[in-house]
Amino acid sequence: MKNRGRQIKDITGQRFGKLIVISFYQLKNHRVSWNCLCDCGTQKVIFGQYLKSNHVKSCGCMVKDGRSDETKKKIGLANSISHKGMKYSEEARKNMSESKIGIKHWNWGKKSSIESRKKMSVAQSGEKSHAWQGGLSYEEYPKYFNRMLKRYIRDRDNHTCLECGRLESEIGRKLHIHHIDYNKFNCDSNNLISLCTSCHSKTGFNRESWVKYYLSRLDIFK
Repeated sequence: MKNRGRQIKDITGQRFGKLIVISFYQLKNHRVSWNCLCDCGTQKVIFGQYLKSNHVKSCGCMVKDGRSDETKKKIGLANSISHKGMKYSEEARKNMSESKIGIKHWNWGKKSSIESRKKMSVAQSGEKSHAWQGGLSYEEYPKYFNRMLKRYIRDRDNHTCLECGRLESEIGRKLHIHHIDYNKFNCDSNNLISLCTSCHSKTGFNRESWVKYYLSRLDIFK
């Protein structure tokens, strides 16, 4: 292959230690660099001379890192900024996809004991959960948020999920009634919409974004 008039030996697909070369990255200052995928799943850009000389055999996962947590955070932040907005060509994306064929996740096929699953569940429940909202989910709904009101909202929405557009008859179960502002006591019909189980579960995260999103679509729903 040629780049800027210089003949470059294509090493795409070759393995160097735990690294597989997935695509050419760039030629800069007479140094060729390549996009590589490590067996641990990490993608990294590495100079070709380091690969061929066996100076680099992994993304760094083989080395026991003795750096402080603060230093690791700084390195991670710097890497995230340097790769922000990076776009890969269609050919590069295809190579990355093909390079992962047959590579199983590190946890593939592993089964946790009932005791282990219980410990993981406890460790991520209540205030320990990243989605903790101060216990709002434990508040009871008001009495006027009843079957009649829910039936009215579903009828108004033509028994259709207003997010994905699937019909209640296709899903095989009743649609959920979602409070746009997450206030259980605000049961005004303009604050209620029909969502399927899948779409409703997504609204449990990034709540502020979902509120703005649905408020901007109120005119469409009417």
